[in-house]
Amino acid sequence: MDSRYQFWLDRIRELDEQTVKRTNGKQTYASYTKQYADEMWLTGTKSVLEGYADKVVKIKCDSSLAGTTTHNASMLGFQITYDLDECPINTSPFNVRIGNKEGKTLTSELEKEIREKFLTQFEDKQRQVLPMAF
Repeated sequence: MDSRYQFWLDRIRELDEQTVKRTNGKQTYASYTKQYADEMWLTGTKSVLEGYADKVVKIKCDSSLAGTTTHNASMLGFQITYDLDECPINTSPFNVRIGNKEGKTLTSELEKEIREKFLTQFEDKQRQVLPMAF
């Protein structure tokens, strides 16, 4: 275990040194490790100013990725229909519609609860780590 631990310490040091080198003198090893020791959060502009990034970029999908697809799901016995953007930058479902279950009244409170649960589960599923095969 000591060998593995030392390997990762060495690897992290190498990565930190590469990061410091990319800042072109704006950061030292000590200043960089001190910043991220307590979690370093930077805006794009501040990342450029401090040397961690070359520039702030703005991305958008071109017209070849225009449009939406409609999907269906079921939750608590209710049918849910939602749209996804063809642009992979936009990952959240929108235009979520909840179908009324036979014999069950869909109050605004129940609809809100189902919508929130659906969106939470959808986003949790998007965050799942998939195993990689080598």
